[in-house]
Amino acid sequence: MHDFIDKFLLESKKNTHITQNIDGFHYSKRLSSQIFELHGSVGSAHCLNCKTVYDPDFFFKNHVQSTGSCLCPNCKAGLVKVSTISFGQKLDEEILRKSFLAASRCDVLICMGTSLMVSPANSIPKISRKSNSKVVILNKEATPFDNEADLVINGDLEKIYEKIK
Repeated sequence: MHDFIDKFLLESKKNTHITQNIDGFHYSKRLSSQIFELHGSVGSAHCLNCKTVYDPDFFFKNHVQSTGSCLCPNCKAGLVKVSTISFGQKLDEEILRKSFLAASRCDVLICMGTSLMVSPANSIPKISRKSNSKVVILNKEATPFDNEADLVINGDLEKIYEKIK
């Protein structure tokens, strides 16, 4: 699978969505291979030991409520938690690698609703810029990368969207 994703990213110019949001509002099953959730998602849960993936609602209703435990029914050794990155937990290196690869291959990078202060996500515009991509920043406030962007629009994202759609 690793090689397939690399080939897809290297040979295609499809839109890729790299996000730090965990709420899943951006998620589309049809485009799931093009969405990289740097901080995970509340839409899934997994065992911290064996990595078995669970639907969080199903796991809670059918396991936690009946057993009172978050212990993984598969390996019986690890706890199951929502698949988000907790404070102090490392980002998924594969997701980060795919994100950096996509950023290095894009024609235009659009950064929306981000302060570009959180590392390592704040390096994505730099990676795109090194590859001669155009960088557009749409954000309520100024970011540290504004001086290097090709276009910066500051304001409420909903109002910006209404004007450019």
